[in-house]
Amino acid sequence: MIGLGMAAAIFVDALIVRTVLAVPAIMHTLANGTGTMPSWLDRRLPHLEIEEGSAIRPEEHEPALARSA
Repeated sequence: MIGLGMAAAIFVDALIVRTVLAVPAIMHTLANGTGTMPSWLDRRLPHLEIEEGSAIRPEEHEPALARSA
């Protein structure tokens, strides 16, 4: 019974506490940095075009501050 209780506690901690509470809180705290790809990695990865004319060109998704500098 102790083993089952410990397994249930670990499952609750891993699934509910971390994914429902911790991850959204960290993403909210870090704001813009969590959903973007690092620029060094974006330059290294190939830009694939699945449908004709659908690829986003690198100059189209650069921040406005980088364009003005």
